[in-house]
Amino acid sequence: MRYDYTASGTTTVLILRCKTGVWFIPNQTGHPTYLPEPVCAELNRIGTGDDWEELAIEISAKGYYDPGRTYGPPEKCYPPEGSEEREVVRMEICGSCREENRALSKESQAILEELLNSDIEAANLESDEPEPWPV
Repeated sequence: MRYDYTASGTTTVLILRCKTGVWFIPNQTGHPTYLPEPVCAELNRIGTGDDWEELAIEISAKGYYDPGRTYGPPEKCYPPEGSEEREVVRMEICGSCREENRALSKESQAILEELLNSDIEAANLESDEPEPWPV
């Protein structure tokens, strides 16, 4: 039996600024990912003025899940499967003193979405649908 669902949630990512004013995303390998100049300029314009910012990423998703059938006659059995498509709805600076202007432009959002793809895919989202019963 196939279950269709929608889900949404927000994840946050820490971004830092060098003394030179260039922004970067720290990562676990020790090699930071530097952001392009247009994104840095926008962060400098709408940020809080600190040397670090939290970037809130609002995500929506829709997909399906089929738990499969693992019992009964072999000809009626099939493995579980599913698919999910995630979309970034909005990116904004958390705690910006410029409340009305803290959302990033579509251009900056597209660049950051590509750089932060693994964070977006790993985010835990809450389903908007009730859990199917029985599971």
